Amino acid sequence: MDRESQLIWEAYLQEAVIDTEMQLSGTANDGDFTFIVMVDGVEFTTITGEVIDDKEVPGQKAVEIFHTSDAPTDLRGKGYGNIAYTQLAQWAKDNGMDNVYSGEIVDPSADRVYQSLGRRDAFQHTQNPDAVKKQYSPSAYKTTSQTGPVHRLNIANQPLSGRYKQQLDYDSEGTPVTKRPTKTTYV
Repeated sequence: MDRESQLIWEAYLQEAVIDTEMQLSGTANDGDFTFIVMVDGVEFTTITGEVIDDKEVPGQKAVEIFHTSDAPTDLRGKGYGNIAYTQLAQWAKDNGMDNVYSGEIVDPSADRVYQSLGRRDAFQHTQNPDAVKKQYSPSAYKTTSQTGPVHRLNIANQPLSGRYKQQLDYDSEGTPVTKRPTKTTYV
């Protein structure tokens, strides 16, 4: 094996580890939450929101995301945002929920994650037809809706199996990613 092939192989063998923790201020069926996502021991993002009555399925609960913090620059663009939202959706599904909703205002990076999950057929994705991109500065916009959440991820009919069940995924560079089960704590 030549030196270049050796370096490629060594890079392939490096593995990222994703740890997630769901912190609930109420119960698994009611209240605010903070979902913390760590990549190799470094905080990647924190997703905050609330467990709500489902807008689409009477008598069911759902997750509504209010805010997702910015990821460190060196961890952006590797697919970890998709993995973070998938882990949150898995937690919701494990707790009997069918939908994950965005808020009425979504920043561009979160908007791209929702769109990407829909394109990958990871979930049934619906964007509110009333949602519009609103310019906040020459280089910044947010997608907004006056009639409810901008995005909905329907997880009810998605098995979240295969590589998700095996707790293995890959980032956008092909690096193996091990996803540990989400730890739930009540605060």
